[in-house]
Amino acid sequence: MRDILLIIVENAVTYNRDGGSIKFSTDIVDGRFILTIENIGLGITSEELGQIGSTLFYRGQVARKLNTVGMGVGLSVAKAIVKAHHGTFEIESDGKDMGARVRMGMPISAL
Repeated sequence: MRDILLIIVENAVTYNRDGGSIKFSTDIVDGRFILTIENIGLGITSEELGQIGSTLFYRGQVARKLNTVGMGVGLSVAKAIVKAHHGTFEIESDGKDMGARVRMGMPISAL
């Protein structure tokens, strides 16, 4: 869990705006612990959204320009670990420059 959180938070910080905020929220729904981490940063275009976190290790065009070192592996690894524990992992954005949300749901029994 620590590694998953580190990956998600690092992405939220890296692709946030200068001086931007990051919001953490939690909930319990139907025996699942839900964690949402949201920033107000670069956002993700609708064309790229389905590819972020895929096993193809895709990074958006703006993300590649901002941080030339990363390979796009982090969110894919986090998603795979969560799903291996019967969890859910969703990446959402309202579009370019509209921030992004990562929502992870885990069965309470897996925690």
